[in-house]
Amino acid sequence: MAIQSFLVYTKPGHRADVAAALAAMPGMEATAADNEDLVILVTESEGKAATQSLERALEALEGVDGFALVAGYSEEAIRAAELESVEDAG
Repeated sequence: MAIQSFLVYTKPGHRADVAAALAAMPGMEATAADNEDLVILVTESEGKAATQSLERALEALEGVDGFALVAGYSEEAIRAAELESVEDAG
């Protein structure tokens, strides 16, 4: 499972619509900023294909001007790093 957070930049006047559209999608929590054309998006998805699908959906959503991944957590990546560390130590 991957948990990621994005800053979603919206076109002027589209912040509420974009936040509502994103919040309606499964596995997403969207919060519109109070004073900027910005939505904070936290997602939960399964694997790289799901993340790529989300990015395509963001690109296609009317009112989105751009987005940036600001943080991510992946159980698989952490397990792989832990295994690599154990192998290096052994």
